[in-house]
Amino acid sequence: MKKTLLIVMILSLLFSVLGCDQKQQERTAEKPITTATTAVQDATTTAATTAATTATMAATTVPVETSNQESTTVATTVSAETSSQDGGTYLAAVIDEDSKLYGYIDETGEYVIEPQFSDAGPFASNGLADVQDAASGLYGYIDKTGAYVIEPQFGNAGAFAANGLAPVQDADPVLWGYIDKTGDYVIEPKYEAAGVFAENGLAIAADAKSNICGYIDETGDYVIEPQFAGAGNFVKVN
Repeated sequence: MKKTLLIVMILSLLFSVLGCDQKQQERTAEKPITTATTAVQDATTTAATTAATTATMAATTVPVETSNQESTTVATTVSAETSSQDGGTYLAAVIDEDSKLYGYIDETGEYVIEPQFSDAGPFASNGLADVQDAASGLYGYIDKTGAYVIEPQFGNAGAFAANGLAPVQDADPVLWGYIDKTGDYVIEPKYEAAGVFAENGLAIAADAKSNICGYIDETGDYVIEPQFAGAGNFVKVN
């Protein structure tokens, strides 16, 4: 009887030891899983944080840069022609409430060039602004007195860039090219559409046959071949 009781106690002790060891092994096995899961969560959190930060930076930086670029362009195209160095004033194109025609005002809100144009753009650094003649509907370029320097003769027109070239739509054959400040073509009309040259010396130009956009240099040659359904101007991003 005593032997039987002793055997039962020994077996109970063994089972207890084995059970503890098994639980310890289970807990040890669980550790890598917990660690791996934590690592994935940390990596996901880090990636999400980085992506969110990047997205925020992109969303913040690009518009700010674009906004600054646009503001710089406006400031340059308007004030360079009327900078304090040459004794000029800032001019802005506005639409008159009564006549619905465009004119130009100074910083006091007074008209310097009376409303008389159907459309008007900002003054460029060369002192010229593109305007649409109210009588003929054609575009030409005026100086800061409102007098035509390049007579109305184009179907459409854009501002002069820093390189001295402006995109214009020829009245016939209704294609776009680029002129200099004398009104002479530097790049003959051959594009379906054309944009103002960016600071990097490239401008959008749509091929006349395919109407697909690419980018040209100041010689009119494609630097980036036509391949885009639409395109925007290059803007420097810091």
